[in-house]
Parts: sequence; structure tokens; C-alpha cells
Amino acid sequence: MVMEKIRKNNFPKFVLLCAVLCIGCQPSKSDKNSNTIIQDAASDKLENRNTPNMEVKISVNPEIYSLAENEININCRLTNNSSSAVQFGSAFTIEKQSDTAWTEEPFIDTMGFEDILYSVEPKESKDFQIPLTKLLKNKNLPPGTYRISKKVWLVDQKKDSLQIFGQFELK
Repeated sequence: MVMEKIRKNNFPKFVLLCAVLCIGCQPSKSDKNSNTIIQDAASDKLENRNTPNMEVKISVNPEIYSLAENEININCRLTNNSSSAVQFGSAFTIEKQSDTAWTEEPFIDTMGFEDILYSVEPKESKDFQIPLTKLLKNKNLPPGTYRISKKVWLVDQKKDSLQIFGQFELK
């Protein structure tokens, strides 16, 4: 009788615990070892790349890189045309465009990002380089349209982060 009361009283707690554990074990978008699908947004399409009205943007120069090269280093510039300083970390993702979506390219297993906060003042920019062939798990990248995705924050605004993109071609 006592055992039966304990089972009845603890059963809802057990079910709740199982549900929490199952939800916590679901893969996230930041799982770098899986190809995560990221839905295409109208503003991210190739014909809108490096839109001049964007206050904070990433530009890639050159926009076309040759797959014949042994090492591909992507030259990027984060430009802040806003009236507020912009902050960002070292983390980024590389995504490949398919017909209807962007697919995140997985990094090598030993890839990690330093937990450093960078800042770019208004009307200034910061250059950085991404050693693409050294960082991606897939060493035989197919030709196509790719983009760098980076999260930034405007210092004067208490909004959520902005996701900015810089597109390039591999041919």
C-alpha cells in the first residue's frame, strides 16, 4: 500500500524529468559536426549581397576564389557604417547555398573559437582572414556560392544580436 502511494506520487515527477532530459538532448543549430539547414531569407539571396544600405556588413574581396588553389584564405572586412560601436566575437560559420536553403559546413573536430570580444567604432572597419581549407572538415569543397555568417551587437542598442553575412564563390 505504501509503495503504491509512492509510485503514484512520483510518477508525474518521473515523466517530467524524462521530458526535460529528452528536450535537452536534441541537436542544436550550433552543432558543428552536423549539416544544419538554415532557411533562406529574402535579404540573404545572392543578388542582394553587400547591400549598401546595411549599416553593419561583411564584404569579401575578392568575391571569387579558385578551387585549384591548395589553400584558400578568405579576405573579409567587417564595416561599421552605423552611429554606434559594434561588438563581436571570433566565432563565425561557413554556409553553402543550395536551391532553397543554406547548409552549414562543419568545421574540423579540433576547431574552437577564442572567447574574445572585439569592437569596431562607427565609420570604421576591421579586416580578418579565414583559412577556409584548414578549418573545414570537407577538404574537397564543391563549386558554388558560400557565405560567412557572423553575429554582432550594436553597443548603444539593447536589442538582440544581428546576423550579418558576406558571400563568395568557389569555382
